Amino acid sequence: APDLIDVSALDVASLADKEVFENLEPYLKDSQVIQKENILENVWEEGQIGGKFRLVIPFFQVNTYVSHAPAPGQGWTFEEFTQYAAAHPDTPLVVYMSYQQALGIALFAGMDSFVDYEQGKCNFTDASFSALLTEIRDMCMIQTGPMEDSVTVEEFQALFEEGAILLQEISFGSTEEFLLLQQQYGSASSWKGYPSLSGEPYHKMSSQLRLSMNSASKNKEGAWAFLEFLLSRENQERSRLLASFPVRKDSFEQYIRTPSQTAEPKEIDAAAQDTALLMETIQASHMDNRNIDDDVFRIVCEESEAFFAGDKTVEEVTGLIQNRVQLYLSERYR
Repeated sequence: APDLIDVSALDVASLADKEVFENLEPYLKDSQVIQKENILENVWEEGQIGGKFRLVIPFFQVNTYVSHAPAPGQGWTFEEFTQYAAAHPDTPLVVYMSYQQALGIALFAGMDSFVDYEQGKCNFTDASFSALLTEIRDMCMIQTGPMEDSVTVEEFQALFEEGAILLQEISFGSTEEFLLLQQQYGSASSWKGYPSLSGEPYHKMSSQLRLSMNSASKNKEGAWAFLEFLLSRENQERSRLLASFPVRKDSFEQYIRTPSQTAEPKEIDAAAQDTALLMETIQASHMDNRNIDDDVFRIVCEESEAFFAGDKTVEEVTGLIQNRVQLYLSERYR
């Protein structure tokens, strides 16, 4: 068995209570290199699996949605998200918005409102989920339909700037990238992020490497030494080479203050250096798919199709989703 496991492609939610991953908190307490308080708070939270710190994220980038004005401030509920679409019936939200994509956007920040993996219970018959499905159906129906889906990054940007689409998904991993995007999109856009049930700002944290120690490892000391090195000051200061933010507080603070040696200052408008917005965006970033069991999402998508097609009522569909997901949870999580 491997000593370390890259969980990037794994269904972490379904493994949370199976003790597959070693609890790293005792290792941190004894470390002379890294302590809990040295790690950015939201990164620490994203490292929790089953209520314990088991996942090391050495570097990260941020993905978010930028919208056209008027859509002031960060954060919105899914209802506000769909109302924004309804207010612009002749302009699609994105190049193509399928029902499944809309479900993914809606549940990215909201699945844990309907599923409790620790208790092995779900609540898809709640009125808020029925309302969510109805909002998705209505939103996708008013959109102008599929546009050409083989679109380059430059073409995406042009479509957004021309007002041909309402939202642009962007990513950045450095202060320079963030400031250039700020300058590029200007005051006529808002960094809205993904919709959440509460309406609080919610952005996506992504990382090419997410490592956990195998609890069955025969070389835990060596495995921890490597994880410790990834979180060391020496290694964290290499994050700029990966166009990613470091997760250590001291390295992060230095990173956002120190301009890249390769950046061209003339390209960055000093007036656009809104570090408050940068910090607000980073602090409201969460690891994608951390709380979504792939099989649960597949069941939701499969059963929702009949409602979106007009073949079943929302009550029928939510009842089917509830029964199937509850059966699955009972078998897998209890």
